[in-house]
Amino acid sequence: MKIMLTGASGLLGAEIAGRLKTCAKELSIDNIILHRQSDSPGFLSADMKTQEGLDLIADQDWDVIIHTAAEKDPDACEKDKYNADILNVTATKFLAEKAVERGAYFIYISTDYVFPGTNPPYDEDAEPAPINYYGSTKLRGEVKVLDASPSFCSLRVPILYGTAAGVEHSALLAGSVRMLLDSKEKMVDDTIVRYPTYTGDVADAVVLLLKKRGSGIYHCSGKDKSTKYQVCVDIAHVLGLSHAHIFPQENPPSSGARRPYDCHLNMKRLNELGFDPVMPLHDRLMSFRKELSKYLNTL
Repeated sequence: MKIMLTGASGLLGAEIAGRLKTCAKELSIDNIILHRQSDSPGFLSADMKTQEGLDLIADQDWDVIIHTAAEKDPDACEKDKYNADILNVTATKFLAEKAVERGAYFIYISTDYVFPGTNPPYDEDAEPAPINYYGSTKLRGEVKVLDASPSFCSLRVPILYGTAAGVEHSALLAGSVRMLLDSKEKMVDDTIVRYPTYTGDVADAVVLLLKKRGSGIYHCSGKDKSTKYQVCVDIAHVLGLSHAHIFPQENPPSSGARRPYDCHLNMKRLNELGFDPVMPLHDRLMSFRKELSKYLNTL
């Protein structure tokens, strides 16, 4: 198996890269091509917003592509719809078609934001209805992949956290630590329901899909219901920091892209493949205490 991993230096990509290397013998992996946009030793540098960059990826020797690269910031997608379309839809379609041409397998990383968040939990066959442009582009990318081949796979995930790429690249973790260190009083959203999901669990799901050659749509999600405020408080407890200056904001944010209220994903299909239950959020955060403390000391 020869794998092309796009976005390999990102929050999720770095985690998947590490897991693939660990499982290389088990999965009979001969080579892993790690892609990122900017130049860096050990990576294939290619700008996926350009045809030249896409052609460079397509010209490599691979029979599996795991596509994590995307514009993931909902606010950025609203502000620059053209580039969001190019990266999340056009590039995805191109790579899916190239995978079909060479008889390769494709795993696409999608999002819970394909749903409106009004009627959770969502099964894999629930009707998507995104309420922001990010969700719209990811849904269109997903459709392009599954239209290209019924053997391809889309793995939907919620907000992610992890340390493989460094705590500073995990907005949920790093943002919480920075807010806790800043003694100024601040309001933090306590309305949008989130199911924070560990990147290591998603990497395990990807490995399982590679083994089983899963096709169609799958969901991978943390099971603990939380909010941005509650995660911040939880991290304060883990690090022994005060959160007296952090207050719950009980009205949805009025600026930026609209966020769905609750996009809880049902993991039925992944569980049927034999996916193990995920660790509770608090326990996982406790396991990160060393990494979080190290990051704290850099600020």
